[in-house]
Amino acid sequence: MRKRLLRQYSRWIVRHPWVVVSSAFLFTAFCLTISILFLKTQTGILDLYSDKNPINQRFIEYTQKFGAAENLILVFEGGKEKQRHEAMEALASRLREDPNHYIRDIFYKVDLALFQKHAFEFLSQAQLATLLEQFKSQDGFLRGLFSASDYAGLLGVLNQSVEAGLQGKNADPSRVKEFDKLLKPVEGLNDALKGEVITSSAILAGLNSHSEKHRTVDSAGYLSVEDHTMQVMMIRPIDRKQDYKIAQKLVEWVREEISQVATSFPTVKIGVTGGPALNHDQFQISQKDMTLASIFAFLSTAILFFLAFKEFARPLLGLLTLAINLIWVFGLTTLTVGHLNLFSLAFVVILVGQGTYYGVHVVA
Repeated sequence: MRKRLLRQYSRWIVRHPWVVVSSAFLFTAFCLTISILFLKTQTGILDLYSDKNPINQRFIEYTQKFGAAENLILVFEGGKEKQRHEAMEALASRLREDPNHYIRDIFYKVDLALFQKHAFEFLSQAQLATLLEQFKSQDGFLRGLFSASDYAGLLGVLNQSVEAGLQGKNADPSRVKEFDKLLKPVEGLNDALKGEVITSSAILAGLNSHSEKHRTVDSAGYLSVEDHTMQVMMIRPIDRKQDYKIAQKLVEWVREEISQVATSFPTVKIGVTGGPALNHDQFQISQKDMTLASIFAFLSTAILFFLAFKEFARPLLGLLTLAINLIWVFGLTTLTVGHLNLFSLAFVVILVGQGTYYGVHVVA
């Protein structure tokens, strides 16, 4: 039964070749049209997560409410700290305009006024008890420190505290370890001679040498690395799916704005990193490599056809059939699934190789 049906089907094809060829080309044109108009490409990383998995469902729901944790990070290095601050403010003012609505928020500075006003409210009970004990101590270093009206008075308080320790008053071996804290105000004199503004927050920060090593906010409230040689700005995209296309537009626009600001601050180098920037760069490279690999696969297949059969016409028909097969695949994908993702885009190269098997037998 099956052989008889296949035999009749073959006879009909042989007797009506133009019907078969024209039908194939019409279907190819149909597949090409719907693929161009309706086939979507999902370039978001979250699109790769299956929504049928309970864990993925919770994670997708979380990102829909709070967004992904991928931030675009700008790093400012070189020049003086004041110049880096000015460059950050200039760039932030341009990015806040955001005519294309790429950015959800920008974070690069902490308002220290709130912490200065309510400083004691952020201390633990043990820390408050320690401060109270220091205020009640005989040398009264903290009390004298904040009551000093000028820098000379500050040095006088420092001198009295050191002399009290040398004379054995309230002698305590642990006070030796705290001696570096006493020298912190003196270090501020060096900054003052450089023309930098000495704020109360900087003095308070300098009193604790241990926390100073791990501070990520400088004396003016700007985000910085631990050694304060670089400032950092974090940009949270408005897109919550980590879509490559949106990230690409964001990164390219931010780099354009950086180039505009960089001309006014030649000594400050501004770099871009973070998830969106890395995704943008790696997807650009992979897209370029995938395009070159697909072209190479098709051309190498054509050369093998021509060399193996030592003619041009029949191998060319085989390659034409291969091209039609690829268009049919995209057309049927549009009708059934409706989209491609970052993984399925990589299978084009495989389809070029797999789609030639049947054509090889027919041409041979």
